[in-house]
Amino acid sequence: MFYQKQKTTSAFIKALRETYKQGLKNDEYLTPLVAWKDNKPYRLIKDGDVVILCFSRGEREIQLTQALLGKAPFSCEEFHYLKVITLVNFHPNLDVEVAFPRSIIKDNLGEVLSKYGFRQARIAESEKGTHIGKFLSGGQEQSYPGEERFIIPTTPESKKKPEMNLPKVAAVVKEKLRSKLYPFIAINLANADVFGHFPNEDLMDACVGAIDRYLGEILETAQQCNYITIITADHGVIEVAHDPQTGQMCLSHTTNPVPFIIVPPFSLSSETFILKNSGKLANVAPVILDIFNIPKPQAMTEESLLFKKPKLKNPHCLLIILDGWGYGTPGEHNPIWRTPTPHWDAILKKYPWVLLDASGEAVGKLPGAPGNSEAGHENIGAGRVVLQADALLAKGFTNNSVLIEGIETVKKRRTSLHLLGILSHQSSHGKIEYIKNILDLAAKENLDSVYVHGILDGRSAPTPTSGPRFLEELQVIFQTQGVGDLATLIGRDIALDRNKNWEKTKMAYDALIFGKGKRVIVEM
Repeated sequence: MFYQKQKTTSAFIKALRETYKQGLKNDEYLTPLVAWKDNKPYRLIKDGDVVILCFSRGEREIQLTQALLGKAPFSCEEFHYLKVITLVNFHPNLDVEVAFPRSIIKDNLGEVLSKYGFRQARIAESEKGTHIGKFLSGGQEQSYPGEERFIIPTTPESKKKPEMNLPKVAAVVKEKLRSKLYPFIAINLANADVFGHFPNEDLMDACVGAIDRYLGEILETAQQCNYITIITADHGVIEVAHDPQTGQMCLSHTTNPVPFIIVPPFSLSSETFILKNSGKLANVAPVILDIFNIPKPQAMTEESLLFKKPKLKNPHCLLIILDGWGYGTPGEHNPIWRTPTPHWDAILKKYPWVLLDASGEAVGKLPGAPGNSEAGHENIGAGRVVLQADALLAKGFTNNSVLIEGIETVKKRRTSLHLLGILSHQSSHGKIEYIKNILDLAAKENLDSVYVHGILDGRSAPTPTSGPRFLEELQVIFQTQGVGDLATLIGRDIALDRNKNWEKTKMAYDALIFGKGKRVIVEM
């Protein structure tokens, strides 16, 4: 039996390498590969099967989940008995079972400001719409009373430009600042995170330049409109373009700290704000509450970075989250260092700032783990260290009742178990280890009909074309566990779209359900 599985995985490795020869430069954009045996697709998802979505995030994964549940804006197969399990919470309106549920974080920054009657605006591109909304609000999907979200669509065309939709974002931000309707405004600038993962250093530099230019515009308007501006980031990535020793490109999130800067309006002196020497992302919310002279709720266990509360009349505050803008070491490997950034340089020179821990245990992740956007925004808004999914899942799969019940359902129905997950060790959306853990459970339950639908990352990988090495690792896992076979392989950009580009989601869905895609012939 294993010989056949080995042949299946080897066939996918061969097919993947062929796509490289045909011009594919990044696994992230791989269009579906589908296993075929006996002149038909091999082990597709059928009614009565159980599907486990092996992801540790819950935003890129929503559209594909909606499609599996028949709730996509395209024609879906009518399933009556398909059981879908997620490892973590995705969305409250999805009819799925959750193996490792997390509760909404109460008394977060947005909720506290709302309770005290402060209007607030959240602004970002749709690429980071979930982050400035749900994640900053501790998992709360809906806006709080008095909160409005202004999300500018990220299009496939805009993602190709280093400035993306930053001109539109900046225009909306400046409009809201001038309106004076929102005492608190939080914005996310997505560019550094998007292009920090893109294997082109010229585009990284152009991205840094664009951020600097529009950051300068936004900051000047904020100062004119009497807003206190806090500038920080959720994690690092763009500050390390390549390894300074080997020259190999680095496209994954980093463990670097991030800056925390307070820029006063023109009406206030910088001496109004005296900062402590260091902190973590969870210290940000208490600072903002200090600015508004709001008592910190008991649930916010972290302290403010300010030595004393400023006494302000009618305070207004702008929070700028530079997504993926870490503070790295100087050198040619660092696009922020090597690119002319006159506005950024002036900010660091003129205003008080410190560095914040944004990775590992400081943001509720495993020791030494890089930060990510979800952890960053949750910690910024929570005012406490928030346990993240990777740390939660590390506690073990062995006795998880939801997963075990899912396997028992397959055995009772005599159907199949399908595992969808990212083949990676560094992706913030999932790890190959999660697939391995569930295969181990299936092996202990003597379940043989288990099929893996692999998703290649391309971003958080040693190289953009690391797919074959992960497939080889998956093959060893199949051999070690004695269970599992590969059925489909898809790039993350296709399978996990979050920008309502439903044609991508449909492409992934059609591969999983109907076997549409490039055929990978597996010889008997």
